[in-house]
Amino acid sequence: MIIKDLNVGIFKTKMSIGHFFRVKKDALFLELREPTQEETIALSGTEQENAKALIKLMPKCIIEHNVEKEKSVLYNTAELWTSMTKQSGNITALIKEWSDSLPLIKWAESQRVK
Repeated sequence: MIIKDLNVGIFKTKMSIGHFFRVKKDALFLELREPTQEETIALSGTEQENAKALIKLMPKCIIEHNVEKEKSVLYNTAELWTSMTKQSGNITALIKEWSDSLPLIKWAESQRVK
């Protein structure tokens, strides 16, 4: 069988981020991939440790965005992420939205003993 794209099975999440930049929320977006197996292993600590790990991990998982520095010139991921992390309330909500969307995280949450 011919498989033209080996990344076709990687889960991706597109999130609206316009509110970070005081424009309509849906005007700007980030698309993030799911973490790799190795990256996921780093998320096996306490909730606080996982939050810190996700803050470091998220910029590596950004695969696309539409935030422009100039017409048709996008900010690089590091610049964009540095700007966004200055807004702790928004970034916390974004991290939660992303982590809640990840299939493995959903599965792990369902397996926890209550």
